[in-house]
Amino acid sequence: MPQERRTPRLTPLAACWTPAAELYVGCQEGYLLLANPDAPSVRILYNPTAPDANPELKDGGFQSLALHSDGLYVAGKDHLLHCLKVNGTRVEISQTLEVEEAIRTIVFSPDYNSLLLVSSSGQIYRHQPLKPGSMENILDVLTGGFVAAASMGQDTFVSLRECGELQQWSSEGDLTGSLSLRTQVSCLACCPASHYAAIGTLSGHLLFVDLSSAGRPRLVLKIHLYRRPVDCLVFDEGGNILVCASDSHIFLLDAKPSKTFAVIGYTVAPGRPVLSLSTQHKRGSERVQVLALCPGPKDPKNGGGGGGGGGGGGGSLFHLLSLSLKELSGPSCADAHGRLSANTFQASTYEAPRALQSCVLGVGEIFACCEELKTLQRFKVSQVGVLQQHAPLLPHDSRRSLWFAVVCV
Repeated sequence: MPQERRTPRLTPLAACWTPAAELYVGCQEGYLLLANPDAPSVRILYNPTAPDANPELKDGGFQSLALHSDGLYVAGKDHLLHCLKVNGTRVEISQTLEVEEAIRTIVFSPDYNSLLLVSSSGQIYRHQPLKPGSMENILDVLTGGFVAAASMGQDTFVSLRECGELQQWSSEGDLTGSLSLRTQVSCLACCPASHYAAIGTLSGHLLFVDLSSAGRPRLVLKIHLYRRPVDCLVFDEGGNILVCASDSHIFLLDAKPSKTFAVIGYTVAPGRPVLSLSTQHKRGSERVQVLALCPGPKDPKNGGGGGGGGGGGGGSLFHLLSLSLKELSGPSCADAHGRLSANTFQASTYEAPRALQSCVLGVGEIFACCEELKTLQRFKVSQVGVLQQHAPLLPHDSRRSLWFAVVCV
């Protein structure tokens, strides 16, 4: 068939009946169709590739459809609710309302006085056509598991769900406050020196939430860190720097709110992705130790290539950085591209024979979880730069292999 006569294959996502027993059909590719199942025939009402296509309808707005006497309501991942007037093959927008997140489903009440909108994160909104511009959140149905939890002192805890719901809890287990960040999140860390939390997202952003007012968390800053998801976050014990890992990149940020969490620079770990981060800082010291756990190179006999996700067979790498706080605050701590200068840190890399999933840096030693052996491993870092493995400390629950705590006195 000649190229000019070929038509693209479409993926229907939503449909609704018309009074004339026809079907409005919304497609993943951005098309809106009118289908007659009895003929059968299909007409294109909106073609996103046409030269005269309305740009307001091009960004995935036909994920869900609902017909009303006012027109055809459409919504989708573009965070917009449109009311369309359809005359023949002409489609016009009569009303547009902005929603805080992507919409998965819309449906009218039996009396058609209310339109419910369900988001992908479980939020339910209501729009009343008789009240132009109305849009209210009527129910929060939290979805997704917990991705992280952290302590904010002795009597307050913070948890984070996959959907971006941050919650504050008392030590008695009572929910005292919450904040919907309305984005997919990956990690959480609370500053030990100030009342705020840092959150990493799957889009590569860092979010900073003020927790100083009890029960009223507040988003104060959002910055784009990298083009890949933020995998790990950790503050040093003195609250001097925030360490972030994304793929194989390790970023350092100034942890002081007065510095607006400025990015100091980055370095690159010897493996990818970084699976875990840990820090060690002695009070009054001008140096911070940062430990990054990475997958080791896989055995060529078992498939070759670089490691990923702590997979078996390739061992692990401990990348230990000794950072000078004085040098990090200097004007020449990073080059024009943001890469840390050699005089700001000292780096050492150690190999471990097993695939490890998470780590904690102690004083002269490293603790790490091994899911394969279901044990907590202990390694001694000698002054001559040799990693010595000790006998496993205790059995380990593989269902929680990514998280553990070590208390050192």
